[in-house]
Amino acid sequence: FIRARVGIVFLFRLKARLPSAAARVFKRARDWRVHRALLGSAGLLTGGAGCGGSFAVLGAACAEEKKQQSKEEKKEEEEEEEQARTRDAIRQADDLYEQNKMVEALRLLERYGEEGSSNRSSRSNAEVLWRLARLCYKVGKYGTQDRAEAEQLSRAGMGFAERAVQCGDDNFACHKWMGILISWSSEFEGYKKKIERSFLIRDHFLKAIERNPKDATCHHLLGQWCYSVSSVPWYQQKVASVIFSTPPNSTYQEALRHFQAAEEGMCLHVSPCTAT
Repeated sequence: FIRARVGIVFLFRLKARLPSAAARVFKRARDWRVHRALLGSAGLLTGGAGCGGSFAVLGAACAEEKKQQSKEEKKEEEEEEEQARTRDAIRQADDLYEQNKMVEALRLLERYGEEGSSNRSSRSNAEVLWRLARLCYKVGKYGTQDRAEAEQLSRAGMGFAERAVQCGDDNFACHKWMGILISWSSEFEGYKKKIERSFLIRDHFLKAIERNPKDATCHHLLGQWCYSVSSVPWYQQKVASVIFSTPPNSTYQEALRHFQAAEEGMCLHVSPCTAT
């Protein structure tokens, strides 16, 4: 008799605890189907349908949660595989770049980019995109005598650079090559367009330096910008004053400061993939 009574008390206590256990499962479940299943079975858990139905609902909820975790694990594995493929593509492209095989490196990264980037992280995308922008610049600026081809590459490079900044705003190389591509593409659109974009060029070089103060190339580029603005003749300054209420201005001292910083940076060990 005592054993039977103890068993009955145990069952009632177990049934009383089931709603709180179900609440914990409900809180942890992230899939809306799990939420719906638990809500639909709330009466079974609290209305006296028995332990069997309650355990069945909990088992279904746990199975659904396990299924969701399996999906997440599979997604993580796919992302890791994609990151490994990205590193391999970047390594190959950098090797070709070091061998001065710019066209081959450009084609390699273009093919890799065409395969899609759905599983690629924003950071990985940024690393690929700024390299594509750099290769468009190198091939178009130094690898062809055809002005139309160079202009086409400048537009393509601008597109890559813009996407690189969107994916990796914290990456100094994205801003560096964005500034370079803006300056280069302006050569195909006339002096007025270059003046209009002068602040944008300067701002990207400044952002690049903020993110990597020791990069020699960024300081040299900003020094060139300061020197060019300081050397603008009076008639071009008149044109700039028409476009801007406050036209771009700088000093030779500021240009010298950045050139000195670039010279100091060149004395440090800087990776050729990020400094050239």
